[in-house]
Amino acid sequence: MDIRPLTVCVAVCAALVAACHGCSTGREFITTFLPNYLHSYGRQRTLHLALTAQDSDATITIKVSSLGFSRTLRLSAGQSRWVPLPHGSELQKQFVNEKSAVQISSTAAISVVSFNRRFASGDGAVVSPTEQLGTDYFVFTPSGGHSSMDKLVAIVNGKSQNRITILPRADVSLRNVRWTRGKAMTIRLAPYASYLLRGRTTLTGTRIQSQTPVAVLAGHQCLSMGGRCDHVYEQLPPVHSLGKEYMVPKTGREKTTNQAVIVAVEDNTELTLHSRKQKLARAGDVILQKLIYKRPLVVKSNKKIMVLLLSDNRPFDPFLITLIPTCKLSTDWAVETVGGLQNTVSILSEKEGAASVKVCWSGRCISPRWSYLLSDKQWVWSNVDVGQQQSHVRVEGDALMAVYAYGGKHRHSYGMAGVCSEEHNFYGKSLIKMSSNLW
Repeated sequence: MDIRPLTVCVAVCAALVAACHGCSTGREFITTFLPNYLHSYGRQRTLHLALTAQDSDATITIKVSSLGFSRTLRLSAGQSRWVPLPHGSELQKQFVNEKSAVQISSTAAISVVSFNRRFASGDGAVVSPTEQLGTDYFVFTPSGGHSSMDKLVAIVNGKSQNRITILPRADVSLRNVRWTRGKAMTIRLAPYASYLLRGRTTLTGTRIQSQTPVAVLAGHQCLSMGGRCDHVYEQLPPVHSLGKEYMVPKTGREKTTNQAVIVAVEDNTELTLHSRKQKLARAGDVILQKLIYKRPLVVKSNKKIMVLLLSDNRPFDPFLITLIPTCKLSTDWAVETVGGLQNTVSILSEKEGAASVKVCWSGRCISPRWSYLLSDKQWVWSNVDVGQQQSHVRVEGDALMAVYAYGGKHRHSYGMAGVCSEEHNFYGKSLIKMSSNLW
């Protein structure tokens, strides 16, 4: 039997699946911290990286060259640790910040989550490894809050000189600078430099393209959605890693308002939301879709899109989460929770195998109580209360899932995605299934 056609087919299928593949684990990372609330609150600021070694012991080095900061630590397989960083790691100066990138390198695969917290304002985000960074991004910055608080975007450069083009979707008012809609700005960044944009007007729809891969973070200095404000930020996914289908979790309590933020990255993007069709005419266009019936939402598209969850998190403060496309689902997840807050893990799972799912933290495991999605009976969902401790929570089973964590108390809040296991994600499961079907 000539197996060459089968080999070619498997290779092609693998390439198609891998286009939306990635579990945010790796050995090299770059990131930064955006300005959080008022700089005068510096003494109360805490910047942390939550590091977790995956399947092997790891020796990890963290550097911020602009501060002369370097720290090396060792984690055993499966161990997690929160590591504090100097206050100066938080960007403040608009535009170029030389050698300001937070560099993380490891001898084995790890995951990295960043936290920028201070009194009454803070958030966290998953940090993507450098191998998953890209050269093409679209920006979303939420609107709301006091006029003295900025919308924020940071571009973090890697180890090579880089030329970057920034194309505003609308007229932009930065601090003492105005950029014109549709007029591209070109900048050059030295190795491990960061570039900070901060201004009163929205930066949503701005396109960032670079010669070599960069990390892009976006958010708000202190976002208000009808109550007190809170710092929100996310590391944005590059265009190549986006998907066409997403499940938007229902979070919070009865009075909470959740919105799906849907960003087009191609012209003439057609969406299906609650069985209704909508269209985004141009790349960079955005729809904010409120979740109805207090249930999760399935978002389907004919082209790649970026989807985020924006929540007012009442009675607490707002948060922002970059959502996971269904092509990146996994059976094995980990997520970090914050001490002193009421923490919840939100799970969206395929129905088949959901009975096997366990949520484990602090030496205990429980089975979620599942509800159906109204818009798609293939999926079920559950929100699990995991207490008020700082914990490394594991969610595992025989079903493909997306997992998120969020929490709050008076004047505090956060929200973030989980990190999946590379061995148990949709990519590996799909390749096995395709191979078995071929044979």
